[in-house]
Amino acid sequence: TFSVPRVVRLLTDNSIGQIPHPNLCRLRDQHTRIENRVVVPGTNNNLPEFTGTQAELKFKVKAEEGSRFTIRLFKHEDNQEYTSLIFDLNNHRISFSREFSSHTPGTPGDFRSGDYIFDYRDTIHVNIFMDRSTIEVFVDNLTVFSFRVYPSREDSNQIDFIVPVGQAEIVSLDAWTLKDMRDVDSDEVCEPEFLPERFRTMDDLLGI
Repeated sequence: TFSVPRVVRLLTDNSIGQIPHPNLCRLRDQHTRIENRVVVPGTNNNLPEFTGTQAELKFKVKAEEGSRFTIRLFKHEDNQEYTSLIFDLNNHRISFSREFSSHTPGTPGDFRSGDYIFDYRDTIHVNIFMDRSTIEVFVDNLTVFSFRVYPSREDSNQIDFIVPVGQAEIVSLDAWTLKDMRDVDSDEVCEPEFLPERFRTMDDLLGI
């Protein structure tokens, strides 16, 4: 699923890095910004200011060592339908869960994960593009994963940020609704704030 144009880079460790194409900011429409929100562990409904199913979300998150935080997308207000993006700093893994993404029989309900070395001393950047059934997640301007979901209810349009383990703060969240590409009338280009040269390794964390 590659619905969003991107830039592919060869990194110094001979791996591939990916970022959203800088022209994509031309799609941005109504803007919501949230800053310095410490999320109480175990609570829900922590981002009531923004809803949408066709949106761009740019999170900057600071999480303590060993923490785990979850971003929920396409969430219904009754918390019975949602899709989860899980960032596990203790086990150094990023996952997504479609277990509760739809009540429609036969839709995917799987859980997938991959290794990703976090540094709790640094800010985690998560850039998400949602387009009705498509979700694309870029992390730290390095890696991306893409998948589709099929919510069964039209009002499953809430966003949430949950901290099951540890402590995490939303340093900032910039959220935009997105225009139809045929309505774009801008020539804006949004270059990334930073471009890492390589992926982190466990040796980096251990100081070896």
